[in-house]
Amino acid sequence: IEWIGEIPSHWEVKKIKQFTKVLTGSTPKTTEESYWNGDINWVTTDDLGKLDGMYIFDSRRKISKEGFENSGTNIAPEGSIVISTRAPIGHIGILGIEACTNQGCKTIVSDLNCKSEFLYYHLNTSKEDLNSLGVGTTFLELPTQTLKDYLVPFLHHF
Repeated sequence: IEWIGEIPSHWEVKKIKQFTKVLTGSTPKTTEESYWNGDINWVTTDDLGKLDGMYIFDSRRKISKEGFENSGTNIAPEGSIVISTRAPIGHIGILGIEACTNQGCKTIVSDLNCKSEFLYYHLNTSKEDLNSLGVGTTFLELPTQTLKDYLVPFLHHF
């Protein structure tokens, strides 16, 4: 892996999809008032961009149960990582609450063998590389499959 350099022999490299589940987000129809101002946290790239620290404890906007049920978003558990994958790529935070996201974000739900903070720091230091993997003409977007295939080094006993 060129940007990481040489990996020590007691480490191994895994694709994100080998130890996580990557969830996509969506936006409920904005003209349907009943979909908004509920009690489900709905994190956006704007929330990530304004994050002070690594943990997300609230979202600027919230959706209703009806809004959730009529959109393609997914609720992720506390401890999951939210990363912006367009406009811009690479804003990142760890959910300190249960939440869902809009389509500008992906949520990484890690298995119990990988600490969220480790993955947060790895992805946070990989912003330049993640941006280089973005595609698109109007704006760059990091495709879901590219994120799932992204490599992370681990100690071998992982």
